[in-house]
Amino acid sequence: MVRTGDEEKEYIPRRQRPEAESGLIVLLLLSELPGASDTFLLRCCSEAQLLTYFELMPALARLTREGQAARQTEGTSYCYRLTEAGAETLALFAARIPGSDRDRAAALLPAWREALRKAREFTSSMRQTEDGEYEVRLSVIENGTAILTITAPVPSSELAARMTTRWEKEGAEVYREIIGLMAGGEDA
Repeated sequence: MVRTGDEEKEYIPRRQRPEAESGLIVLLLLSELPGASDTFLLRCCSEAQLLTYFELMPALARLTREGQAARQTEGTSYCYRLTEAGAETLALFAARIPGSDRDRAAALLPAWREALRKAREFTSSMRQTEDGEYEVRLSVIENGTAILTITAPVPSSELAARMTTRWEKEGAEVYREIIGLMAGGEDA
């Protein structure tokens, strides 16, 4: 029993999905979100209550090993894309994905695509320097090329985290402001 406030509720764990079903859900996500990182896919799966970490990660490893997904290292994450074999498998067996899961994913896909696009255009990272301070690196990426990169020292990890988070969420607005200031107040 789990106690929440004044009432008690019985905790019923969600059933573990069959391995094949987990794999099909991952293939569906990769078909719609090419180049998504493992952490981005986990965020999507959690938001839509599709897969847990313990279902997603083994499915990604198995699909990669079987040649249905391709993996490449990007920064500190792995990014995945659907292979031709994975697309064929998905086309043959997509009907085996429960309709409720397909519907939840379909409803959230536009927001996920936008978040993935923003994550690719406005990247950020932070690191601790040898003198104990922190450094943030904020970049604007266009067509695979960095068109603006700002590297700034900051005194604390908290400030570095706030800056990288703001850049990822509001990078377009900050970038427009910077360009406007550099152009002398004229619209860029």
